[in-house]
Amino acid sequence: MLKFKTFIIALILPFGFIVAQQDTTNYSYKFRVFLSDKNASPYSIDNPLEFLSQKALDRRNRQNIAIDESDLPVSPQYVEILKSQGFEIAAKSKWLNTVTVHCNDSIMAETLNNFAFVDSITFVWKGIANSIRMPQNSNLPKSTTYTGDYYGAANKQILVHRGDSLHRAGFRSEGMDIAVLDAGFEHLDENLYLSDVQIQEIKDFVFYKDSSLENDHGVKVLSCMATNHPYTFVGTAPKARYWLLRTENAAYEYPVEEDYWVTAAEYADSIGVDVINSSLGYSKFDAPATSYTYEQTDGKTAYITQGANKAVEKGIFVVSSAGNEGSKNWKYITPPADGQYVFTVGAMKSDSIIIGFSSRGPTADGRVKPDVMAVGSQAGTIDKNGIITTSSGTSFSSPIMCGLVTCLWQAFPLLTNKQLADVIRQSANRYYEPDNNYGYGIPNMVKAMQIANSQTGINNTIRYEDYFNIITDSVNQTITIKKTSDNSSKYNVRIYSIEGKTITIDSFHEKEKTYKIAQGNNNIFIINIKSSEFAASKKVCF
Repeated sequence: MLKFKTFIIALILPFGFIVAQQDTTNYSYKFRVFLSDKNASPYSIDNPLEFLSQKALDRRNRQNIAIDESDLPVSPQYVEILKSQGFEIAAKSKWLNTVTVHCNDSIMAETLNNFAFVDSITFVWKGIANSIRMPQNSNLPKSTTYTGDYYGAANKQILVHRGDSLHRAGFRSEGMDIAVLDAGFEHLDENLYLSDVQIQEIKDFVFYKDSSLENDHGVKVLSCMATNHPYTFVGTAPKARYWLLRTENAAYEYPVEEDYWVTAAEYADSIGVDVINSSLGYSKFDAPATSYTYEQTDGKTAYITQGANKAVEKGIFVVSSAGNEGSKNWKYITPPADGQYVFTVGAMKSDSIIIGFSSRGPTADGRVKPDVMAVGSQAGTIDKNGIITTSSGTSFSSPIMCGLVTCLWQAFPLLTNKQLADVIRQSANRYYEPDNNYGYGIPNMVKAMQIANSQTGINNTIRYEDYFNIITDSVNQTITIKKTSDNSSKYNVRIYSIEGKTITIDSFHEKEKTYKIAQGNNNIFIINIKSSEFAASKKVCF
């Protein structure tokens, strides 16, 4: 006997079609299938390396985050059953236990009711599936050199946050991984200004049958962080590694793009990404009945928000644009920016005044949003033709802040993602009087470093030498820690690579101690030393 299932389709299909009615057009459909369990799965939380990278596990370990059932992939057996019924798999989410299926006839969705492992079904897309169309090549000139300050065309958007202080201290996001979830990265391989960016992978999560021409939105977003041409254009995180994940199809606006986003976020988690930038937001869809209401911006209802919340739970710092709805009827932030721990960024002009289009708060459950502000009006960007230009939108305030967040986390790697967010909010100029236009205001990275120092006891200044000498021996591959005083206190030591992998954890009270380090491809390490009266962090190089 089949159990009862929720079937949310007939009332929300666009253009008046009813699911039970046989299609007479060439429309195709996608449905989000919520699964009841993860039974018949070969995976176990006792063997996480089967579905998570070591880097992902290291990030979890640093923040004391346990592996749980939500980390297990969806049941492969259930996926195969769906495929055997003629459905193509468009997306999957292990965190939310869903499979998004594509079919050429809406009546096929009724067959999903026959499976005991299906809890509910939601319509997420209707359209005419297209073959992939690749953009044509073009000649991409490089613009003339900017002759201003070190940051060039990005000068104002970095200095307003004192972001240069992080860079001068040596924190430029080296060894950090940022995933950019966006609409496309057109002509990136020909873009001379971005040719030296450490791009680890470009991956498309949009279902192949409805993939359209690439979009250049992601190129501009990336440029705010990754460009590294002194006195011309320097972004906020010029030394980070980047994973470029396409989740948005600019040709339409349907809920299925939320599915692509969540799938990509899970991929980012699995490879060990530290930070996600998402300059995307969803409220109004082409099928009006699927659109969100303001009451649903409660930080837990929207599918994409649920996915973003999970990403934060897994230790990723998620930065989201607030949305460009401030001067429209909607006015408010758009999911996933409503997520409780999603770090939401509004847009201001370089004179620190909010721009009209920047989406406002509060969330439906009364929380202050956005979290902070960054330049999003006439922000310096690089376009798809390799030209320095300006762009406006919270799409650009988000990556500007994202890069600074990543640099700060490099400086204070023992902070959890939630602690890091709180530090940045505390550094902002409206922290004690937040509102739903500016949030907590404009972060100051000098102040953020001071706050992080005081809260964590981690010291990145030259006063480190008042307590210890660090000696590196590249021949014998050792690091020796020598006390500069005669105290007999016990010190806890943790050494890890710049990528975040723990090398050793130890404690000692002797005058000095030597640690053997297997360098491999690493030549930069972080040493953390703590006692009851002292704590410090030091970067060392072989």
